[in-house]
Amino acid sequence: MDLSNIFIFLGGLFGLAVIIIIAQRQFFRKWKVMDAAISYGEGNYIKARNILERIILNEPRNSLAYWYAGRASIQLGQANRGISEIKKAIQINRYDVKNPSIPHLGDFTETGVHLYLRDLYQRTRQENPEFQENQILMQLDPQNAEYPTLLAKTLLKNKEYSERTENYLRIAQSIDQDNAEILSLLALLNLKRNDYKRAENYAEMALAVNPNHIDSKYILGEVQYVDKKYDDAIENLTKGSFSDNFKKSARFTMAKLYFQKEDWINSMEWARKADEASPSIQESETLQWDVLYLMAKIFENMENQKKALEIYTHIYKYQPTYKDVKVILEKAGENKLEYIKDYITAKVEEFQSITEEIINMIGYKIVRIESMDDGNVNLELTKSGGRYIAFVRRTIDLINDELVKRLIKMVQSGGFTGGVFITTGDYTASSRNIALKANIQTLNGQDIEPFIEKIILSGDK
Repeated sequence: MDLSNIFIFLGGLFGLAVIIIIAQRQFFRKWKVMDAAISYGEGNYIKARNILERIILNEPRNSLAYWYAGRASIQLGQANRGISEIKKAIQINRYDVKNPSIPHLGDFTETGVHLYLRDLYQRTRQENPEFQENQILMQLDPQNAEYPTLLAKTLLKNKEYSERTENYLRIAQSIDQDNAEILSLLALLNLKRNDYKRAENYAEMALAVNPNHIDSKYILGEVQYVDKKYDDAIENLTKGSFSDNFKKSARFTMAKLYFQKEDWINSMEWARKADEASPSIQESETLQWDVLYLMAKIFENMENQKKALEIYTHIYKYQPTYKDVKVILEKAGENKLEYIKDYITAKVEEFQSITEEIINMIGYKIVRIESMDDGNVNLELTKSGGRYIAFVRRTIDLINDELVKRLIKMVQSGGFTGGVFITTGDYTASSRNIALKANIQTLNGQDIEPFIEKIILSGDK
């Protein structure tokens, strides 16, 4: 081996030794929270947490290390781990900091750490732990109205209109007497309890503090609606209809107000606006069905029974026990059956007149109508240049193959384009297939039922 190779070899050994020494020093180094805090501030959250893991291994009661570790985990998107680490810092319950110049410390106090944890629960939508943290914060910071207010808002959101809710609001009010939000929440609580006088008083107190407090205008409008002070209610509910919390409710009450005034057009306009609005967490779970039910009632008063029944049917599909929709639909079914019965038992002239209207409704023009001895009718029709012959039979029985074949024979012998067979009953499966193959349009009692209903309800017949 020549001398140059020896120097290269020795140089390599020296370099390797330096690397090993540096690595050993890094491994055996006594890391400090300051090192993790610096890495945290640089955005190197993985390095920060690795350092903190080593510290915690040697110092399991180091609450400051858990504080930084928890926040690093949150920055890395590991919420569950972060929450566990913050809770560990709270459990240790030591908030002394030996080096006050440590960077990115945040609010490392008992209140500050609980507040950070509360906000984590809020971000991760853990309502019960968030509620508990607000209770703790209320004890730690008893002169801060935020915490009892938030506790009351949570209970109101969960539709708890109890003494507990009122107590939290009373505490908040005692701390901050001229807070429009707190006064408005007291108004809402009393509105939900149907204590309209107190609701009105608190709403007016809130508006005295903040004349533009929109939720209070809504609550005042609700009270005025109950008191039948409709002009005042319209003014406040119109403004309340823009509230993020009560938009749907305000519009619904406006629809009810105009319904009471028998102003169907304005009532429907507000009902449609209410239907379009999404309910907030503050509003009733049945509000959407209440709106639809009112729309059906409005359609009834506007003599649009078909549209009303469509809405009742929709409600029944998803909420079969809602109010009296089942009874309404059963009654409507009975009425429709009565319409068919009326048509079946009608005198010859009335039966013929209703038949003519049905023919017109399905798009044909009548050329000739012939009454049969049994009270039924045959017709000659035109449509789009074609000629058709029609049988109309009032019966509860099934139309058999023979009757359909008789119509087909008349179509063929008379050179007609096709035929139409109308019955108040129904067809056998084979007779319907025969008609379909021979270009015969078939309508049964269920098909013509809406036409008969419309004709009879129109009052023309």
